[in-house]
Amino acid sequence: RKETGALLERTTSLPTPHGLAFSPQQPYAIAADPGCERITLLQPSADGIAVLARCEAPLGLSLSSPVWTIDGAHIVAANARTASLSVYAVRAMPKNQSGVSIHLVGTSEPVTPIEALLAHPSEPGILTLRTEKQGCRVEFWALRGNELRIEQDAWIPHAARSLAHHAGTLWLASEDRVIRMRCSDLHSHDLRSIDTWETPRSPAGVQANITRSGSV
Repeated sequence: RKETGALLERTTSLPTPHGLAFSPQQPYAIAADPGCERITLLQPSADGIAVLARCEAPLGLSLSSPVWTIDGAHIVAANARTASLSVYAVRAMPKNQSGVSIHLVGTSEPVTPIEALLAHPSEPGILTLRTEKQGCRVEFWALRGNELRIEQDAWIPHAARSLAHHAGTLWLASEDRVIRMRCSDLHSHDLRSIDTWETPRSPAGVQANITRSGSV
């Protein structure tokens, strides 16, 4: 699927979905298109991809993929025009109407732009990574109603750019190192439990990414 939109003051043809995330609860996917500043709710099946609903993003969309909360009821996306996060609710339509709706319900503004975001593995909310001073800050934003609130955070003396989670452990990556820390350390300021491994520096312009293996 392709749609035409404007990106960085020029017209370009962007593939849709551009940023993609699958629901942890329903057979849905969410697609973010920075070009047309729109979020699309999709339903993949063996017969194709159905478009269930669309929602405009008034503050634009960053190039990072949106994330679903663990309960499958909300989507969080990073905005382009301001250093902010927007929360979108996914709801079944009333009984007299068929289908599913998606709409913007709130916006929260961190101190600096978000580098990466990740769904919290056990609670409705997200983990975010943003640069701060000479390092980065990892924050847990809990979703209370339709509002995101920072409940835990930790500053790390390395400029990480991406993060992943597995079995209670957070993994972060920068251009020259991999960092491991426990999720429980977000509410403490003891950095002694953080492990780091230096890696060969990536070529200029290449960003490190963290992913997880399906079996290890």
